[in-house]
Amino acid sequence: PRARRRPPSLRAARDMFARAAAPAARAVGRRFISVGDAVPVASATQGLFVVRDGAASETTAEELFKGRNVVVFGLPGAFTPVCSASHLPGYIADREKFAAHGIDDVLCITPNDKFVATAWAKDQGAGDKVGVVADGNLVLTKALDQAFDMKDVGFGERSNRYAMVIRDGKVDQIFAEPNPGTFEVSDSASVLSAIERK
Repeated sequence: PRARRRPPSLRAARDMFARAAAPAARAVGRRFISVGDAVPVASATQGLFVVRDGAASETTAEELFKGRNVVVFGLPGAFTPVCSASHLPGYIADREKFAAHGIDDVLCITPNDKFVATAWAKDQGAGDKVGVVADGNLVLTKALDQAFDMKDVGFGERSNRYAMVIRDGKVDQIFAEPNPGTFEVSDSASVLSAIERK
């Protein structure tokens, strides 16, 4: 029988994503969203599903952000090594700490369809702690200026790794990595610390 290929290590995954981001201009149509900008709700209302407690329901950017304090973080994709081993688990573990600082919701935006997002949320034990937003068309990812061209490594168009604090539909804080292979400022601990200091 054929030997099963071992999954890539976290370091190998970081290196792969970093290679995909070189040159740095691989950001797709980015205008660099800034603190104080409103999330462009009108252009981010189609093809979005949020997974909570194992069920996916259609949603809109307005429903996700209007009148609420939300920590949102995005990543290259479900079931990828860094995303599964570190990025999402950190936010699940710290959910109550965010709530103690007035955060109404924590959302993970993944550039996958609702079926993949649902399976990943279940695998990660996200439950109702972190809403996993399936953004298969990158509608919200592009609205937040975080789309990345990763065709060189066979990933097509994906998302950068980032986090934001959005208050009543406006960007309050941004924690964007230089490329999807970096994981230094968008982790749960860094974002929580920044919220505590503000």
